[in-house]
Amino acid sequence: MNIIEATRKALKEGVGIKNKNDITQNYLLPTNTRECYIVVPIGFAVGNNTKAVPRWNPKAEDILSNDWELYPHKTV
Repeated sequence: MNIIEATRKALKEGVGIKNKNDITQNYLLPTNTRECYIVVPIGFAVGNNTKAVPRWNPKAEDILSNDWELYPHKTV
């Protein structure tokens, strides 16, 4: 699905999104805050040494891709 559809569904279901062709170990958490999309390391847990960071900066190919899917882990 495209990023618009994925974002709408993720916000409704309280989950993240991920491009299935992206090899990074991150997913995106869409928000309506000044943090925009938050980049969350897969396996992120409070208290470990990984950090979620705000404001994902997409490339044009990210926006144009139809390979977005919901990331099934519930947001915390």
